[in-house]
Amino acid sequence: MATKYKYTPEMLAEAAADSHSIADVLRRLGITIAGGNHAHISRQLKRFKIDTSHFRRVPSNKGKPSPRRRRPAQILVVLPEGSPRPSPARLRRALIESGMPYHCAGCKIEGVWQGQPLTLHIDHVSGDWLDNRIKNLRFLCPNCHSQTENFAGKKRGCSPAAEATSLGGVKRGFESRQPHEREINRAVTLRSVTTSVTISPQDDFFLRDYIFRNNSASRSAVIGEALGLLREKAMRDDYAASGGEAGAEPWSAVPGAGSGGPT
Repeated sequence: MATKYKYTPEMLAEAAADSHSIADVLRRLGITIAGGNHAHISRQLKRFKIDTSHFRRVPSNKGKPSPRRRRPAQILVVLPEGSPRPSPARLRRALIESGMPYHCAGCKIEGVWQGQPLTLHIDHVSGDWLDNRIKNLRFLCPNCHSQTENFAGKKRGCSPAAEATSLGGVKRGFESRQPHEREINRAVTLRSVTTSVTISPQDDFFLRDYIFRNNSASRSAVIGEALGLLREKAMRDDYAASGGEAGAEPWSAVPGAGSGGPT
């Protein structure tokens, strides 16, 4: 019995005659353009020796920009707070397409070093990577970029002014190196925070000893606890100086702490 085909040779030949690709044939036959359908119809055309010599041999969109490709005017803008950091490659392309010369704004070296391609860095002049306007961007070679004030996030997340909290006789100030929202939540570690404390040498020894002996995963919380104990001590000292009785020593709450605490 002869094989019955859903798409007869006549149907395929008619669709192929007015098409320029397998995808066109699928469209004319009302078939969903998908990998399996594409392969099946392609095999059927070969099976029935239907002429496809007039088909284009390169994709119709080859050499054309993707419709999803963003234009420089859409990239070189000020981003709203909370936006992800833009891709350096995307910024680089947008700057080049906008006509910015591809050479270092510092030493003027072009994108070649010792005969090899050199990828120039994208530098935000103000240090604010949300501001991607062309006037805030420039190309820098790795050497010149490393000498800028905001290289590798030196100014990333710094508050306009360091937070200062009065703790009785102790004054604490810190400047977060994390984004501001992390500073608000205090979700920082000792490595991410520069802590400056104005206290006596004895209290400074206690602070260091407390941090060393405490095994908490949150180093910033430990610093806060130690400074809280120093504040309590300052309050007790003030109370004792006014005729009251001083209470227990604050460092007695630290497991294994010695006598080097605040006095």
